[in-house]
Amino acid sequence: MSEWQLQKALRERWLRMGALIDGEPLFLAGWEVMTNWEVNDAHGRFNLPSADFVLLDRQGRLVILELKMGIRSPGECLLALCQVTHSAVRLSETFSVDKLAELSATCRGGPSTDPQSDPVGLLRDAHGKFFSLSAPAPLVGTMVRRAVAACDFGPRWPSMVEFFTASGEDVLRAHLESRYSTGAKGNRAMKRYLNLPNPLPGCLPRVSTLQVRADQSGVPLKRRIDLSQAGLDNHPDSG
Repeated sequence: MSEWQLQKALRERWLRMGALIDGEPLFLAGWEVMTNWEVNDAHGRFNLPSADFVLLDRQGRLVILELKMGIRSPGECLLALCQVTHSAVRLSETFSVDKLAELSATCRGGPSTDPQSDPVGLLRDAHGKFFSLSAPAPLVGTMVRRAVAACDFGPRWPSMVEFFTASGEDVLRAHLESRYSTGAKGNRAMKRYLNLPNPLPGCLPRVSTLQVRADQSGVPLKRRIDLSQAGLDNHPDSG
């Protein structure tokens, strides 16, 4: 199964049932979302970095999720974390409720694609119905949450998440610049991360982890990786 096939399987399931991360249900608002809130489309615009999934929690906050088939080495861990963080910050910077609603209309389809419809009202209704809310939640682009999903996480993933989220910004940036060729094509996510403001705006500190596996029916299995089970050493890229 390719990453695209996995993404499609998850998308179809999450449209019906929502995503579940750490036991918390999340509403699927859109996918392949470029940093200007347009959909990455091979037949249209695809010239900006994009987030694999944009979800909403019960409070109406954004949850940006990056999907990979496998994340094994420390470098792959940092690339995924840089990528989801860059998407979260840039989507927060360019957020508006109208953009979010238009994205949801484009991705989810249905009556919201009618130009005479009210995309914002339809999104609020769909979100409220999903969470059985008695009143609409405010849809906000501040304090964005981040999540990374993969079929296979290497043993260093928990400690690298801890290093990425707990280290000071200056320490993390110096580590990336000294250990990796951030100008290389394969390390573009690191370069984009280094171009973000310091300190980072818009993101909550925690990064959630979701392990998925799609069987032939496209049904993903999930489990949480408990960061408390992994310790740090003095060299996060060792091993």
